[in-house]
Amino acid sequence: MPLNVVLDGPAPWGFRLMGGKDFNQPLTISRITPGSKASIANLCPGDIILAIEGVPATDMLHCEAQNKIKESTNQLCLTVERNESRLWSPRVVEEGRAHPYKLNLEAEQQEYKPIGTTHNRRAQPFVAAANIDDKRQVVSTSYNTPIGLYSSGNIQDAMEGQIRGLVHQKPE
Repeated sequence: MPLNVVLDGPAPWGFRLMGGKDFNQPLTISRITPGSKASIANLCPGDIILAIEGVPATDMLHCEAQNKIKESTNQLCLTVERNESRLWSPRVVEEGRAHPYKLNLEAEQQEYKPIGTTHNRRAQPFVAAANIDDKRQVVSTSYNTPIGLYSSGNIQDAMEGQIRGLVHQKPE
């Protein structure tokens, strides 16, 4: 069912055009700018343009259609065909696919799980070690302290190593 849409100018009109004879696709409105003249006139993405200013658009190239629209300064008259009655809504992406005409406001169904079936029935005590009764030492006390670096044996070894590098021994 063809619809006559009149947009009062001047430009910008607030819609994006796609298709044309050179693309082997009908001239179609691909996007509407929210709050624009096209939006106020209730143009929708997916509307097929049948005529621009009374001139049939079925055999127009994309560029010819753009130029015809640009020629309109104070008023733009379009004849469009809307395949199904729908209200314009912003683009919604569901499951990785774009749905330019579908806006789903229905809540998603969630699995019902009564409390207690997936939770602990009784809190488990917090345990610092794997086995409290085990008296073995897992980590030595000197593990996390530099005190072992200053033992007399380590100091002696470090000093001997440094002196050995300073004193030149005679070749035999």
